[in-house]
Amino acid sequence: MLRVLVLLIAHAAATLDVHIIAHSHTDPGWLETLETYYDQQVRVILDDVTAQLRRSPERRFNWAETVFFKMWWDNLDDHRRASVRKLVADSQLEFVGSGWVQHDEALPTLAARVSEEIKGHEWLLRTFGVRPRIAWQIDPFGHSSLTPDLFHAMGFWAVVINRIPFDMKAGLKGGKGMEFIWKPTPESPGMFTHVLHTHYSSPKGFDWEEPDALPVNDGTLGQLATEFVNRIKDRARAYRTDHILVTFGDDFKFQAAQLQFSNMDRLIGEVNKRTDALGVRIQYSTLSRYFRAVSDTVKNSASTGLKFPFYSGDFLPYADNEQSYWTGFYASRPGLKRLARAAESGVRAAGMLMAFARAYSDASGIQPAGPSFGQQFYQLQAAQHSASLIQHHDAITGTSKAHVVRDYESKLENALRVGDSVSAAMKEYILSQRWLRKPKPAGGEGIRVNTDALSEGRIAVVLHNSLGWVRTEIVRVQVTSQKVAVYAPDGTPLGAAAQVRPKWNFDSGSNLLAPEDKLFEVGFQATVPPLGMA
Repeated sequence: MLRVLVLLIAHAAATLDVHIIAHSHTDPGWLETLETYYDQQVRVILDDVTAQLRRSPERRFNWAETVFFKMWWDNLDDHRRASVRKLVADSQLEFVGSGWVQHDEALPTLAARVSEEIKGHEWLLRTFGVRPRIAWQIDPFGHSSLTPDLFHAMGFWAVVINRIPFDMKAGLKGGKGMEFIWKPTPESPGMFTHVLHTHYSSPKGFDWEEPDALPVNDGTLGQLATEFVNRIKDRARAYRTDHILVTFGDDFKFQAAQLQFSNMDRLIGEVNKRTDALGVRIQYSTLSRYFRAVSDTVKNSASTGLKFPFYSGDFLPYADNEQSYWTGFYASRPGLKRLARAAESGVRAAGMLMAFARAYSDASGIQPAGPSFGQQFYQLQAAQHSASLIQHHDAITGTSKAHVVRDYESKLENALRVGDSVSAAMKEYILSQRWLRKPKPAGGEGIRVNTDALSEGRIAVVLHNSLGWVRTEIVRVQVTSQKVAVYAPDGTPLGAAAQVRPKWNFDSGSNLLAPEDKLFEVGFQATVPPLGMA
């Protein structure tokens, strides 16, 4: 519920400071695949935007999706990289949100959300020495009450959101509540939150990549300036300070960055010439500049009683009108969602095993017999990137086109194969180290190694528990014969506790389930210690 602590005295005749937030919302897969979007649109956007930023130190741009920025960066020469680093250092180019992707908030696990943010932030810190400070969640279909606490723990100062239920947005606008402190529980630290007024698009008529936008020339400039100011004053009624955030962009915009910036340059100049008469001042800005300005306003207005409301709930399910509640994506494309979970779990387990193996290698000085740790690390890193990519709000939700979903599934299947391969190699390395068989101190859980496990006619099944508690589950293994005996690690036969059954598959010709030829599944119960193997 929304709780207003102190009402703000209405805007008087103070000048409104407009912060133009130039951006391009670039989905890493939606109507087209990640690679197609990069090749056909994103590369053009980043080439043109950075060129236009260099032409004027007043221009600013905000970028969110690290996966695309890294793809672009990897193809730059040293000279262009130096120029981009200068744009970042001069605060002309600011990274916002900047996880690997802009994740959905309803479907990913907590670990998946943390992992995809880490992937993006680590790369930015390593490449530019910067840490994003403003979260930018402008397109997920609703927002979870986990979000403010999670982002606070990541070091964000504030979050910008957009898709909240239409009736809630109307209520917030009417009560000047479009900025608030989001505090899900009394123990939560709280997160300052800004809700976008009218989606993340440019104000209607001011996106010059759209055919209905009036061109800016001597004959239209005055009219456009007046119209723009009127729209800003209307938006200002929903917020509590004289600083107004206005997005300038949309999906894959700024492919014509020169056109966009040159027209906005003229509009800014015209409005600022008439600030005294119009009561509005405009500047290109970044999110960190905007939120610092709001913070300074609060600090300097203690005597006027400027406070913000508190909100303690979530914004799910999302609805953009009375007939459109966005709940179908919670369960649509279940195969994709299953693969997303499997890949997340598989690459996480492989990463843990690699960390253990590296620690053992450092202690013993023994390197793996097969591919080096470095080679396998880079393979695993690519798999982790695929697992993070699928957390995108048009990926795990299943809201992409069918051919894009197939591309996601292909990436996830490859990530699973890599995870399984790395896990197997790390288990083999760990179990091959004879010195690891030495008993641990009393109370510890050692690793048991059966030296006869790989003798002829017998197959060792090594199970790994990547969680921090004991797991007892039914394990199923495919075999090529129904004459199977299963033994515990100490050699005790499981007998009837292990069951063999045919492997059934769906026959599309007969529309019936049919048993596979010479393929069976043996199932048995196994218990594995925390972070251990059995």
